[in-house]
Amino acid sequence: MKGVADISSHGILLGLALTLACGMFLLPGQGARAETAVSTEIAESTASVVGRINHAGFRRRAHCTGFVVTGGHIVTAAHCLPEWEEEMVHFQRGYDRGEDLSHHKGQRATFRKVNNSDIAMLCNAVPDVAPLRITTQRVAPGDMLGIPGYPIPRAHILQMHSCKTWKVAKGGRIHIACPVRPGTSGAPVLVDTADGPQVVAVMSASNRTSARAHRLTPAMLTTCNTP
Repeated sequence: MKGVADISSHGILLGLALTLACGMFLLPGQGARAETAVSTEIAESTASVVGRINHAGFRRRAHCTGFVVTGGHIVTAAHCLPEWEEEMVHFQRGYDRGEDLSHHKGQRATFRKVNNSDIAMLCNAVPDVAPLRITTQRVAPGDMLGIPGYPIPRAHILQMHSCKTWKVAKGGRIHIACPVRPGTSGAPVLVDTADGPQVVAVMSASNRTSARAHRLTPAMLTTCNTP
């Protein structure tokens, strides 16, 4: 993710450097905190399909959040992937304090990146799990969003963050009117629909007052159909 601070836990020093280097994309002081909670249905429906994304390089460990969508594809933020093509990336579905429902892994090279977006997928990795569905529903300023992830310092427990949409920019970027903590990169951004909670975006970046996500559409899943 470019232009704002990285919210993955790719090291405290890296996070600080990116934060200092990047400018704000909300007006100062706007949206400092989540305003109201999302529905209980959203919180309960995500526990089995959201998990931790982990990898360990030569001198660092890192974690983000990921989730399963239609087709059994694991989705996360592209910037959460390690630099080395051969490095192994782990997804612990339903992770909770050292335990998980299932453990999936793939080399960084096996993840497919969505063009012009901070989104990556490990294709057809979890075929037997009821996935999160992706909505084409329009998101408007003021709409409440749910963001389940593994932010520090309580990075071993799935936490639900809720906040309102601030604006939707061209290119599908959704600006969110409150910040989220490191470790939430790659989390699903959810809205309540007539068919239950569904995904509208993938969490990408944050600063002290706001956050930003990239819109996820059903058409993007065709990334997994290309050679």
